[in-house]
Amino acid sequence: MRRIAIGSVLALVVSATAFFQLGCTNPPLLEVGTGGSAGASGGGGSANTGGGGGGTAGRGGSSAGTGGATGTGGGADAGGTGGPGPGATRSVTCTMTMEISIGNFTRIPGSFDPGRDALYVAPIMSPTLGTDVPDEMDIQFAQFDELSLNGAQTGGFNLANDSVPNTCSRCVKVLVDGAATEFLAQSGVISITGSSPVNGTLDATLTDVTLSRVGGQPLGAGAGQVCLHLASGTAKVTQ
Repeated sequence: MRRIAIGSVLALVVSATAFFQLGCTNPPLLEVGTGGSAGASGGGGSANTGGGGGGTAGRGGSSAGTGGATGTGGGADAGGTGGPGPGATRSVTCTMTMEISIGNFTRIPGSFDPGRDALYVAPIMSPTLGTDVPDEMDIQFAQFDELSLNGAQTGGFNLANDSVPNTCSRCVKVLVDGAATEFLAQSGVISITGSSPVNGTLDATLTDVTLSRVGGQPLGAGAGQVCLHLASGTAKVTQ
């Protein structure tokens, strides 16, 4: 048997012990950094645009900080102002007034919706207001409950309460040159008896009616605000 020297064995034991001491030594622990601070909040937005995004995340240790809060949205725009409703009045200061006379009224075929609306037309007999196109007076009655228009009613009515375009239940107009210029009654009285205006029959009188311009060109250069006046007139239409 081969003999091993005791000195060699001791040397091996010492070497092994040193090896294990070196291998089992724990390495130093790594320190974990703390999270960064939060980013700045986003600014508020102006009207119609949303707020800006939040700030960027903070920088620091191994875990990042939280991002900033999102800005608030801008305020809404205000709504517009509504237009005039039925019963609104309109008054124009007349610098000159022309007296007119009218002929007989007729109902216009095709403009009749029974129970809802009807249009009656009479020629202007004097004076000549425009060029070669005949001028006319119109009376249009409208009955639309959903729009608060009550043209089906009979009785006496102050035309000042029917003086705003598109909201009148009893629109008394004068059209010049085929509606190139339109006049609408702003005062006067219409009295309706024994008839059904929105159903095709009309028995009415017009008294002291003043009409002022609402569209088109004025009558004559430099004439200012010319108004028309009808002292009295009748409207009788039967089916």
